[in-house]
Amino acid sequence: MAVLQRQATGNVSGNRAAVTLRTTTDKTMNMTSQEVVDLTAKNTFGTWRFQKGWKPLHIVDAEGCYFVDAAGKRYLDFSSQLMCTTLGHKNQAVIKAIQDQASSLPYIAPGFATTA
Repeated sequence: MAVLQRQATGNVSGNRAAVTLRTTTDKTMNMTSQEVVDLTAKNTFGTWRFQKGWKPLHIVDAEGCYFVDAAGKRYLDFSSQLMCTTLGHKNQAVIKAIQDQASSLPYIAPGFATTA
């Protein structure tokens, strides 16, 4: 599985910035759970980062109302409403709707009209 990362390069002029896409595969896919946790704690911006001793849980899977950490421990997700709606992880209806929209017209600026 390849992960696309946006990396700004060159000069910024007006509203445009040169952007390159690169794939990250082996390096991030072969990280240990501790490396993932350390990298996340180091690079996360937000209120969680400033809590003393914050050590994020490395989550590797989720389905329905549960998520699983790197050690295989299963948790009941009581905080799904924090960032998302409570539709459940890997909800097939949501996945299909996203796939359909992405294959049709994934994004258009708000100043335009579309039926997609």
